[in-house]
Amino acid sequence: MDAVKYIIKYINYPLAMLLSGQRERKNIYQKSMKNQYRSYQENEREQNRKLYEIVTYAVEHVPYYQAYAREHNLSFSLETITEDVKSLPVMTKEIIRQEGENLFSRETIPFHTETSGGSTGEPVKLRHDDALLTMTSGDYFLSYAGYEIGDKAAVLWGSERDILAGSIGLKAEIINRFVKRRKFLNSFRMDEKTMESYVERINSWKPKVILAYVQSIYELSKFIQGKGLEVYAPGGIVVSAGTLFPEWKQLIETVFRCPVVNQYGSRETPAIAVSCSQGDELHINSFLNYVEIVDEENNTLPEERDGEILVTNLFNKSMPLIRYKIGDVGGMSSKRHCACGRNLPCLSYVKGRTVNIFKRRDGTKIDGEYFTHLFYGLEEVRRFQVIQEDYDRIVVRMELKCESLEQEVLEKMTKSIQTVMGDACQINYEIVKQLLPTKSGKHLYTISKV
Repeated sequence: MDAVKYIIKYINYPLAMLLSGQRERKNIYQKSMKNQYRSYQENEREQNRKLYEIVTYAVEHVPYYQAYAREHNLSFSLETITEDVKSLPVMTKEIIRQEGENLFSRETIPFHTETSGGSTGEPVKLRHDDALLTMTSGDYFLSYAGYEIGDKAAVLWGSERDILAGSIGLKAEIINRFVKRRKFLNSFRMDEKTMESYVERINSWKPKVILAYVQSIYELSKFIQGKGLEVYAPGGIVVSAGTLFPEWKQLIETVFRCPVVNQYGSRETPAIAVSCSQGDELHINSFLNYVEIVDEENNTLPEERDGEILVTNLFNKSMPLIRYKIGDVGGMSSKRHCACGRNLPCLSYVKGRTVNIFKRRDGTKIDGEYFTHLFYGLEEVRRFQVIQEDYDRIVVRMELKCESLEQEVLEKMTKSIQTVMGDACQINYEIVKQLLPTKSGKHLYTISKV
């Protein structure tokens, strides 16, 4: 019996939440754990009620939405809110920059400043209610991999905001040891010596779950397999901050001998959706967010169709983000019930950032995942990045384990790229010493600048 788990679960954790003013955090966690198994209709009604509340709050207290609703003579009803919300404009980073304080609530609400990711352009600063920290507890998503409060967890992460110079700070160290029971492994430091030490730490710590950047755990899995190392099998692995390609998932599950759960969220609208052990579809956290899928003209798309993802956070009143275009492509599932027992709306898939979609001059779109497949089996390539500079010009940057690639390999790659991009497409290859991640720790494999 794990006595420490129960001390943390029933003593340390509740006490820490009380002392930090987050007493409701545990209650919200327990409510979410229970309500996800309610009927789909019950969860849908609750989500619609919260959507109605945040929309009506915005048009009453936020100058931007107040002016727009008045100008277009908009009205909203609880019974028709999912249709009514479509009358509001899609929120973009450009609008956030232009409107500034017009997007802030006139009411005084305790908030903290959040910065959006920068993979689709210049980051923007946002306001998040302090109470939102309580709502976005990662414990709920970790439970999809079998985690309970008090269980051991290992976190393979690389955010400069969270991990500085290999240290997360004394206060965080105390919380992670006596409340969250987590060990951090800095994914910014992923050379062979460091990865070997991470395997040793995982083996000695024996975590119930591992939370990791998808690219980082994939790199670690490749290292473990390549070196023929033995690694402890946790109950599950939760990946985030990138696209979980099928081949990657298969490799990670093979090496760690456990299911991989895919978590989806962002700095702007956290904790959006997460998959379960029964499949790849992602259960939307409808207790926190409302999700839509739209085409290029912002028209709602039918289920199972590719489109841009819009997210409305249901709790952030200091700066409501309604129908926020997050910059990702995905599709809504027709599924209403899952074999895992959860009854929540689902995303069939999230294909990744809109910058992962390459474009031809004739309007044809090529999923960036096509280019990642060109590197499978190329052991000489440590990391790569495919960049579309123009319709007919692509740059392939590679970090190699050797001096160079054989000409035959490059010719085959060129032919494969021209097959989808056209024979006129010019491909330039650049060998670099190191491909650095973004400031948030992510590595972008495909980027289209068109």
